[in-house]
Amino acid sequence: MGTNFYLMSKSKKLMRENFAVENDYGITDEEYEIVDEPYLGYQVHLNKLSCGWHPLFQRHKNIKIFKELEDFCLKNKNVVGIYDCSS
Repeated sequence: MGTNFYLMSKSKKLMRENFAVENDYGITDEEYEIVDEPYLGYQVHLNKLSCGWHPLFQRHKNIKIFKELEDFCLKNKNVVGIYDCSS
């Protein structure tokens, strides 16, 4: 049993710029997915937290450490949010 944490945004442009690779052939290596829970938008998996274990943080193209995540969220606080989902 654990809890997954996700970064959510309705801004496709923001997610593409920070969580995908754009090349001559289009968009590749998307680190986000479209979901409809908790609302319709784009989600990126951030980390998993299980009882008795240290948090397992997932690295991304532009976010490799927690400080970068914090800075990203503060810079984009009007269009991003973090939510948890128990598994």
